Amino acid sequence: MKKYTYIISPLFLFFFLTNISLAQTTFIDENFDSCTFPNDWTVNLIGNQNPEWFVGLPTNTNSDGNSIDGSCMVVIDDDLTGDNTPFYTAQFISPTFDATIHSTINFSVDVSFRQYEESAFKVKVFDGTAYQDIRTFQYGPSQTGVNFSEFVTVTADLSFYANPNMNVMLEYDDGDTWAWYAGFDNVLITGEGNATNLVMENFNSCALPAGWTISHSSGVDDWQFGDTPNPNASDSTMNSTCMLYFDDDYLGENAAPSNALIMSPFFDGTAYGNYFLDFDFIFRTFQNNESIGIYVTDGTNNELVQVYSSDVGGPQFTDFVHQTIDLSAYRSPNMAIAFEYSDGGTWGWWAGIDDFKVSGSGSLNDFCSDAVPLILDGNCEAANNTNALFTEEAPNCNTDGNVASLWYSFAPTNSGWVAFETDATFNDLITVFTGSCTGLTQQVCSNKDEHGFRGERLLLNAVAGTDYYVRVSGLEAKFGIPKGDLCMSVVSANAPDAAPVNDNCGNAISLVVDGTCINGDNYNATESGFVSSRNPYARHDVWYNFNATQTDMTVATNANFADVITVFEGNCGNLTEFMTNEIGCELQLENLTIGNTYFVQVAGVFSTVSGDLCMELRSTNPAAPPNDDCLNAALVNVGGNCVNGSIDYATVDGIEPTCEIFEGGNIWYRFVAPSSGGVRMNVNADFEHSVAVYEGSACGNLSEMYCGKNPVQCDGLQSVLGLVPSDTYYLQITTPENLSNTVNGDFCLELIDFATPYMETPLSVGVQVNCTGIGSAQLSILVSGGSGNYTMQGDGSAATLNSGYEYVVVATDNVTGCQQSAIGIVDCGVSDCLPTITLTGTETTTAIYQTSDRIISDQIIEATADLEYDAANCIELNPGFETQLGAIFHAKIDGCTTSSVGGEHVNE
Repeated sequence: MKKYTYIISPLFLFFFLTNISLAQTTFIDENFDSCTFPNDWTVNLIGNQNPEWFVGLPTNTNSDGNSIDGSCMVVIDDDLTGDNTPFYTAQFISPTFDATIHSTINFSVDVSFRQYEESAFKVKVFDGTAYQDIRTFQYGPSQTGVNFSEFVTVTADLSFYANPNMNVMLEYDDGDTWAWYAGFDNVLITGEGNATNLVMENFNSCALPAGWTISHSSGVDDWQFGDTPNPNASDSTMNSTCMLYFDDDYLGENAAPSNALIMSPFFDGTAYGNYFLDFDFIFRTFQNNESIGIYVTDGTNNELVQVYSSDVGGPQFTDFVHQTIDLSAYRSPNMAIAFEYSDGGTWGWWAGIDDFKVSGSGSLNDFCSDAVPLILDGNCEAANNTNALFTEEAPNCNTDGNVASLWYSFAPTNSGWVAFETDATFNDLITVFTGSCTGLTQQVCSNKDEHGFRGERLLLNAVAGTDYYVRVSGLEAKFGIPKGDLCMSVVSANAPDAAPVNDNCGNAISLVVDGTCINGDNYNATESGFVSSRNPYARHDVWYNFNATQTDMTVATNANFADVITVFEGNCGNLTEFMTNEIGCELQLENLTIGNTYFVQVAGVFSTVSGDLCMELRSTNPAAPPNDDCLNAALVNVGGNCVNGSIDYATVDGIEPTCEIFEGGNIWYRFVAPSSGGVRMNVNADFEHSVAVYEGSACGNLSEMYCGKNPVQCDGLQSVLGLVPSDTYYLQITTPENLSNTVNGDFCLELIDFATPYMETPLSVGVQVNCTGIGSAQLSILVSGGSGNYTMQGDGSAATLNSGYEYVVVATDNVTGCQQSAIGIVDCGVSDCLPTITLTGTETTTAIYQTSDRIISDQIIEATADLEYDAANCIELNPGFETQLGAIFHAKIDGCTTSSVGGEHVNE
C-alpha cells in the first residue's frame, strides 16, 4: 500500500477526478419483486410444456419456506409435479443488449439449486452465434443447499463474448428424472469502461491458446488447461468451463519441486496511456513456501509486478477472486504477461487462473506523433508523465538520466521571441526540435533549473511557418523527482537580456586594492566550465582579477544571494584553483605570490540563484578583537549587565578547550569569583560556540574546570560551582573551524552570582490525548518554563483527531527563541469498518475516513483542513466537491477490513 499526500491545486484535482470517475451503463436490473415474470424476458420450454415454474415465494414443504432474499424469485420446482411426469428443460432468456459499447460487462445472479441425479442448472451467455456456458450446477458438490434460501452469487465478466445482440440464459434441466428444484433472483448486468481489450483469453478451448507459451525450469509438469482430476478438489474448475491451473497437490508428495511458467502473446504497450490486467484467480498454499509471480516482459527485460505468497480465495477452485493490476508503469512497444508458479520445494496445493484480459485506455503524448498542439498565450496544457516513455535522442544539454518524456507541437504564425514554460512538480528539461516526427533536428534545450526547484523556461526566436516539436522530459538527478504533474504553455516573450560584461574569464573586471566596491550581478550569466572543488553545483559565474600586493589579502562579494567564491592562479587558458569558499561572503587568501595576477570567480549556488553583488579587495585582514588572547582577557563583573562582544576575525592562541576539537577562533574574559563560590553564565550568542572556564594564576598555567559545547538556551543557564571566593578565573568563548577561513558572530556575556535568586525553568511541552469516542480524540496541551511568552504551532487543542493520526505540537519562546516540540500517535481504538460512507458539508479540521468498499463525497474542504479518504475499492468525488487553496488532502486505496479467514492443508 502507498500513501500519497498532496497540497491541493486545480492541476492535481483535474488528474484525480479523471482517474477515479468512470461512467456505467445498467443493461438489466431485475429482482422479480413485482412477483410477475417480466414482459421483456422470454421462456423456452423443451419437452414437458407444463412444468412447475412461477415467480413468487417457494411453496415446497421440503424446503424451509424462505426465498433467496425474502422476496419473490423465479422458482422451478420439479418435485411438485411428482413422479412419472414428462421430462423437460426450461430456458429463461433475458432481453437483448449491446455489449460492445463498454470494455467490461459485469454480470451477477443469485442461484439456488438442489441436485438429484442428472438434474442441472446452467448460466449461459449468447456470443452472437451460440450460447456459451458461464457456470454449471450439477451433481452433489455444486448443490447450493437443500433450501431455496441457500444460494450462491454467480459473477462473470461477459466482455469475452461481447456482441451487439447479447443476452443471458438461465436454464434448468430435470435430467430426465423426477428431480428436486432450483431458482434464481437478482439478475444484474452493467457495462463500464471505454478501454480497448487487447488480449482476451478464457481458456475455454481447453488447450494452449495461440500465441501463448509454457515451460518449466524444474519439476515434472507445466501449467494445464481444463479441469483438475484431483479428488481433493470438490469443484474441479473455477466456473464450470476450462481454466488455466497448476495442481501441485495432484502431483503428489514425492514429486520433484515445481517451477512452471506461462506467457501471454506480445502486444503493443505504447498505443494507450493506461494498461490494466484483469483475471479471476485462486491460490491455495500449504506452508506459505509457494508463490506466484506476475511479470511484464519485453522479451529481454522482465519486471516483477506482483507476488502472491499466501492464500487468495479458495480453498476450492470456485472460490476465486477477481484481480486488477495496473500495468501502466511498465509500458513498452513489446509487452507480454507471464505467470510463474513455484512450490518452494515443498508439497503444495493448487492455483487457478481464468478470464484473462489486458486492456488499454486513454492517450499519452510520449511519442512525437502524438504531440499536443500549443496555442500561443493560451491556457497551459495539463499532463502527467508518470507512465510515459522517453523517446527520441538524448538532449544535448543533459545526456544522462532522461526519462518519461511528453511531446508538444507549436506552429507560429508570426516570427518573434516566445517562451516555453513548464509548471512542473518534477525535475524537468525542455528540448526543441524542427523537421518532422520522422526526421527531427534538435535545435536547443534548457536545463537551467537543473535541480527541479521551479520549472523550466526556454526562450526561442520562433520563425513563422516553421513546425516546432517540444519535448519535456523528467530527470533522474540528485535533486527533485523525475515524474509528476505538468502544465505546459508557450507565451510571447522579449529577447533575452544580455549576459554581464564579465561573464567569462577573458573579460574579468580588475579589482583595486582597498578601493570602493564594484557593483555587479550574475543575472543571465552563463557557465564557464570551472566549478569550485567544494561545490559542484555552482552556476552562473562572473569574473574579476587582481594583482597581489601582499601575501595575505581578502576578497568580499557583499552579495545578496548564496554565492561561491573561487580564486584561480595562472591564465584564462590554463587556470588552477588556488582557494575556494563554498559558503561565500568573503575569502581570506594566504600565501599569495606578490606580483602575480589572480582570477576570482563568483557563482550562484544552484542554477536558479542569481542576484547583485559589490566586489571588493582588501589588502589586510581586519583587526582581531582586543581580547583575542588570554593575556588580554577583558574583565566581566559578576552580577553586572551583560557585556557586548564580537568574535569577528578572532584567532587561535593555543589554549584548546576539551569540548571543541577544531578551533576556528576564541576570545577571553576574566572574572572574580563571588563569595557563593559559583556563577551562572549566559552567552546569548548568535553563532555556534563553546564556553570553557579555567583556574590558575597565569595564562600559561591554566587548568580547565568546565567546558560546554553548543549550550541550548531552552535548557537553562550553565553553572560553574566550586570556585574559590575572590580568586580570578578565565572564561574562553570558542567557535569551531569552518571551511571559509572566516570567524564571525556577536554575543552578550552575562555572569550571575549563584547565590542570587534566579527563576529559571527549562521550556517544556506536554500533550495529553483525550479520547472523545471510539476512533477520535482531542489534545490537552501544557507549556511550561522559559519566559512564559510563547507562540504555538502545529495541532491545536480544538482539533478533532482520528486514531492513527500523528500529531505535532511546537512551542516557541518569543524571548529566547528556543523551541520545544511533542510528537505522538492518537490511539483511541478503531470505529466500525463501514462498507460505504457518504460525506457532505464543509470540512475545516483534521479527519480520517476509512471504509471497506467506497467513499462518496461532495464535501467542501476548506484551507484549514487536513483530510484523508481511505477506501478499499473506490473514491467517488461528485459535483460540488471542492478543495480550497492550502487544504491538505490525502487519498489512498487501501481501506479497512471486517474479517479474515484461514485454513490448513490436509490431504484426504
